[in-house]
Amino acid sequence: MRSTFLLMWLFPQFLSAQNLVPNPSFEEYESCPYSTADFTGFVSNWVSWQETPDYFNVCNNLTTGWVGVPQNVWGNQLPITGDGYSALYTFALDVDPNAREYIAAQLISPLEVGQTYHVFFYASQIEGETGSVPMEYRCATNHIGLNFFKNPVYNNSDNPLTPTNTAHLDYSQVLSDSDNWIKIEGSLTADDEYNWVAIGNFFEDSQTEIAIQNDSSRCFGVYYIENICVATDPADCDYLLQTKEVELLNEINMYPNPSGSIIHFRSDKVRLTSISAYNNVGQLVHGELVNVKSSNIDISDWAQGLFLIVVVDENNSIQVFKLIKQ
Repeated sequence: MRSTFLLMWLFPQFLSAQNLVPNPSFEEYESCPYSTADFTGFVSNWVSWQETPDYFNVCNNLTTGWVGVPQNVWGNQLPITGDGYSALYTFALDVDPNAREYIAAQLISPLEVGQTYHVFFYASQIEGETGSVPMEYRCATNHIGLNFFKNPVYNNSDNPLTPTNTAHLDYSQVLSDSDNWIKIEGSLTADDEYNWVAIGNFFEDSQTEIAIQNDSSRCFGVYYIENICVATDPADCDYLLQTKEVELLNEINMYPNPSGSIIHFRSDKVRLTSISAYNNVGQLVHGELVNVKSSNIDISDWAQGLFLIVVVDENNSIQVFKLIKQ
């Protein structure tokens, strides 16, 4: 799939030298993720300090779609910039006490003692019930935050990070917005030469407020994470701010994938003019002429297997998807 965000991603790399967070919008990866829990060893410069965070990228859209963008196992969310974002859980009722996921990265250079830094990242709650794998036990939490560390030795196996009830940047309200990216920001005057940054819920269960949204006996607070910045000048973070009119361009989205019933097509910039589907031996199984920005196709009667979906827009641009019919 062509990346409509390529120029937007490449150009800021020359402008963002003062952002101390490497790979701040999770665009660079060692391997395209294939399933949930593909984070450490997949996302360049980032690791897990507890459990198995997720990584989502459009590169997965042509394989299974489970960890694609915008549609994935937890719902449907567009990135702010680029092609990818991560996800982690902040609370897990009826699992292990203080169960958490943390993502962490070594800063490009350590913080300078006495220097004030502008810090932010974006978070959005998952949709849950609309994802490829419905999440029946969804809840929202507060304390989605960011902490700095100096020479840490945490890892997600024999020495995981546990809640410390402190955070350099903390969202004290319950975050329940699954439609928008919420900017969590603040300022910090460094009191040590911190050289790592981590994101997650750093407060224990007893100090975490939750809002259970489904089955009352269990709940998981899961959030997408995107665009992290640590800089002495707020202007050095401007390239990570939300600019929908630039990022969407002519991209056409198809979701969910895999699917067993309805698939959806959407574009925010161009009208779709035709949608065709071919089975694995090249036979046309569906064809229609349209003049819309969004459309749905019922595939419940199709045989299970792989299909090629060809979408043509009003500019005669062609986009091809591989769909797995369950």
